[in-house]
Amino acid sequence: MAERLLRAHRTIMLVPLVDISGVPYLLGGTQLASVTTPFTAPSAAVLNTWLAVVDNANSISGVGGNISCAVMDDVDLGLADSDTDDELTICSIGNEVEPTFYNVNASITFQRDESPSAVNVRNLAWNLMRGKGRRYAIVDRAWGEYTSTSSFVAGQKIDMYEANTDSLVDVTEDQVTVKGTQNFVPTGIVLVNGTVV
Repeated sequence: MAERLLRAHRTIMLVPLVDISGVPYLLGGTQLASVTTPFTAPSAAVLNTWLAVVDNANSISGVGGNISCAVMDDVDLGLADSDTDDELTICSIGNEVEPTFYNVNASITFQRDESPSAVNVRNLAWNLMRGKGRRYAIVDRAWGEYTSTSSFVAGQKIDMYEANTDSLVDVTEDQVTVKGTQNFVPTGIVLVNGTVV
């Protein structure tokens, strides 16, 4: 059986989040006409806002975008083992263990450009991930036969992880493209195998 290569069929985007009455919403639309959708029910319209942002020249590129083509294929993004609670009460039978919080691996290494002012996806990724404490929904579409520029449509499956940026780590070696690594700080809010509405 042949292994499936995810590279050609994966989309990774950073989408800004806002809280409305304490509930996280994805933010989309334009600067003049913003649109929101609940984190738990992402709309194709909002996701497609960011799908089209593929370089740092777009007017909304400072807050989100489609960084797929800058991301290295060793990306570490997805669920890890959950935290557990193994405290026992006097009514516990045996060694009971309850899963508690989601743990998420969220480390993205991306290519850097030699010119910070160049207009491209590498500088889009760098601009979005270089500041500490920026809040994003990391959208990961690895389900199906879609390229990184295929429009989102209702019914597609995606995974999303809420996370904040940490300090960006430069990755430099001789004779190799300069890269950056962002080890996000996940919040534990996830949507796994979610459906686009």
